[in-house]
Amino acid sequence: MIFRYIMQVVPVLIQNLPLKEDMEENDTVYGCILQLLDNCHPAIMACLVSLLQVLSVELSPMSALNPDVKSKLITALKKFSMQCPQQLQNACSQLSEEQLSILRTVVQ
Repeated sequence: MIFRYIMQVVPVLIQNLPLKEDMEENDTVYGCILQLLDNCHPAIMACLVSLLQVLSVELSPMSALNPDVKSKLITALKKFSMQCPQQLQNACSQLSEEQLSILRTVVQ
């Protein structure tokens, strides 16, 4: 039953990122998302392109994201690139050049 709820909630959550208010919630929100990413949860895998689009905004030089949260995002993205390189490559093929450039910069 919980699985079904996660499958419903995660896409809505990702669609509403980056947060525009209550920025102190970033750590909690991204902590949950990164836990799912770390486990290659089907809910995250189904939204991977959207998540990467959000991460390209949050990891851009213009982002006001807390440096600690940003560091956690980078670490998780690097780990994911090692765990699931093919899924990451497939999702990245659907990103714009600008988004891809931002993500490549932080993963390398």
